[in-house]
Amino acid sequence: EEAKIGNEMAVAASACVSDEYGKNSAGVVGTVRGSRAVCQTTEHDHFDEFWACTNPAPSWYRPRSTSHVNERRFEGRVAVVTGGTTGIGRATVERLHAEGASVIFCGRRQQVGDDLAATLASDRAVFVAADVTVRNDLEHLYDTCQERFGRLDVVVNNAGNVVVGPTLKLKPEQWRRTIALNLDAVFDSCQLALPQLQSTINSGKASGASIVNVASLDAVRGDRGFAAYNAAKAGVANFTRSLALEFGPEGIRSNTVSPGAVDTPLTTMTTSNPTAAAAFESAIPLGRFGAPHEVAAAIAFLAADEASFINGANLLVDGGVTAGTGHPDVLALFDMQ
Repeated sequence: EEAKIGNEMAVAASACVSDEYGKNSAGVVGTVRGSRAVCQTTEHDHFDEFWACTNPAPSWYRPRSTSHVNERRFEGRVAVVTGGTTGIGRATVERLHAEGASVIFCGRRQQVGDDLAATLASDRAVFVAADVTVRNDLEHLYDTCQERFGRLDVVVNNAGNVVVGPTLKLKPEQWRRTIALNLDAVFDSCQLALPQLQSTINSGKASGASIVNVASLDAVRGDRGFAAYNAAKAGVANFTRSLALEFGPEGIRSNTVSPGAVDTPLTTMTTSNPTAAAAFESAIPLGRFGAPHEVAAAIAFLAADEASFINGANLLVDGGVTAGTGHPDVLALFDMQ
């Protein structure tokens, strides 16, 4: 039922929350203030809409997943996703596949990749075991793409790692490994993919193609203890701009997605530590970590025809972290609330 009282309204709603939202048959009461509020049922679409209106959202809240996706934007198209077995990569594989793409994805762990392929249960989902720092492995990945599907439309370079520690204690091999995985592998993957993307266009199978490289908030901001990661991800963002200039005239768009703090296996050290998690959440204007499927949605957008005039962009998916100047809250500082 709907209630309306002028421009301001308070609505108390209790709902039975499913396991998907982190509670098990627990009653939750929320208050919404605004010009319009709706007392919702526990249907996921409605419940999600309700909590999206609260400020701040409950710490356990996560927007609904992509299971509702029914668009077919990538029907008949073929995508390669590196680092596609967990976290953002897995969510991207699932999103592109759900929207009709044939997806070849890679990772180092055979069983994890096989399990995902089995879950997708489709001849449009193919896993190839590969270490992206090994050029021969990437060559095998792209050879498999041509053998299985005969074309390539979308490339998502997502594989990466993070090394954190004081610069003076950073071992040279840690630096080199971080650069190799986060930057060198992106170059190798793009260099191998580009002739196939060109072939797709030149053969008339498509009028355009897309590369989406996953960088990070650390590509545009520095962090203490992230020297190697900052350098690598900044390199990815600028390398992508170079690709956009060079191959844009051929119809190949190149863009970057830069996630902020996202709840993935890569960030377990932070998300599993209540103190660290609270510190990160307090620094994010939306007050929470992102979810992998939220980043996957941004990747899918840039890869799709809707983004046909976006080339050389870096789309930040960071909950608003980079929206500020870094200055203190002046309204609070001078009691102007």
